[in-house]
Amino acid sequence: MLEYNSITILHPGNSWVRLDPYYIRYSWTDYKHRGDKPTEQAKKNAIRERVYADEMATRFCQIYGNMGVVSMDEDPEKNPERAAQLVEQAEAANKSWRTSVVRGFEAQLKQFELSGHGRLEPTALENESYKALGLELPGTLEAIKARNTTNVTLDLSPEIVELISLGIKAKEQAAIAGHAKATK
Repeated sequence: MLEYNSITILHPGNSWVRLDPYYIRYSWTDYKHRGDKPTEQAKKNAIRERVYADEMATRFCQIYGNMGVVSMDEDPEKNPERAAQLVEQAEAANKSWRTSVVRGFEAQLKQFELSGHGRLEPTALENESYKALGLELPGTLEAIKARNTTNVTLDLSPEIVELISLGIKAKEQAAIAGHAKATK
């Protein structure tokens, strides 16, 4: 759903939407000017303002561009190269925006773990962003394990590795010898 200047456009996402040439925006100076009559009477008393499609497309891109909204002033089917370029740009912007949404929630989750302030439950948008990015949803067992698991990589010299393996072998042999004595 895109909104500008009190005009709302329902947009399903991942598709091109052709805007009407213009939209009518109704406004009233005050409640008395609007009147207490039914809606049709109120529309008759309204100040009408035309909002043109090019203005709306520009504003939608300014307001929602970081979420991946793009506009084209021609039919996408007539210029598929430009449309593909804009779709790629929109997908990159949407991925970046969703990543920032996920990071914001994870920061709140970390804040809750450290101080007790913040949130544990993600919103519907945050859940949708996790799914769109292919990440584990927070609160699942796998996500909790991943958050609590730390992978460590050590670069050891070959001499130290050999000493460690000799020590492990010596302990194994001592355990076997101790077990053999206990069974006799």
